Amino acid sequence: MPIFAADKIRSIPLINLEELSPTFEEDKDELEKIEKKNVNLNNIEDTLEKSNTKKDNKIYINLKALDKITAKTSSIKIAIGKKIPAFTAYAISKKIISAQGLRGRPVVLYFYPKDNTPGCTQEGIDFRDNYAKFRRCRTRILAVSRDSLKSHEKFRTKYEFPFDLISDADEMLCTLFDVIREKTMYGKTVLGIERSTFLIDSEGILRREWRKIKVSGHVAEVLDAVKTLQAASER
Repeated sequence: MPIFAADKIRSIPLINLEELSPTFEEDKDELEKIEKKNVNLNNIEDTLEKSNTKKDNKIYINLKALDKITAKTSSIKIAIGKKIPAFTAYAISKKIISAQGLRGRPVVLYFYPKDNTPGCTQEGIDFRDNYAKFRRCRTRILAVSRDSLKSHEKFRTKYEFPFDLISDADEMLCTLFDVIREKTMYGKTVLGIERSTFLIDSEGILRREWRKIKVSGHVAEVLDAVKTLQAASER
């Protein structure tokens, strides 16, 4: 099995083995046998952040082990009242987002179909205009679509969004949160993102979800839910 640089395998989701079944111990041992450097999966985003493009500093991961684990975890889905599964995703400004790294404060994670389309632009503007209110509730906002990081950078700059946009070109997060649906466009059936929003608490537990969203009034509803969550945590 060939060994590839980590910056070449972004399409493969990284799994926190400690959150999975004990039956994965054998896979954990195999995955930790890194050829060039020893990488702790729980901190892989930090390691990647510190690495550079020099050949001798690249991190190598055995794809055979990753393939075994991702095959066994492909059926993992989110559920209200349960912790969201581990994931690693890539956002603008070279940021690496992980489920573990989001803990400590609530998160609004919203999925939208495409950059620079009317509904998606308005939704982003609504979150932007209410951003200060979410911050007062110590809540982070993250937006996700399948667009590239380059497209996201332009989209964010154009409309001055103060929150991060995640590129999910490989649909790893979309699959995890089950937001891919069949749509009809110009008489053809295609697969696309169903506009959806998820509220995750400071412990990483999914508390609310909204699907098949209508943009008008949606952000106000999410903000009310965030305030309710905050009030409950302060009791």
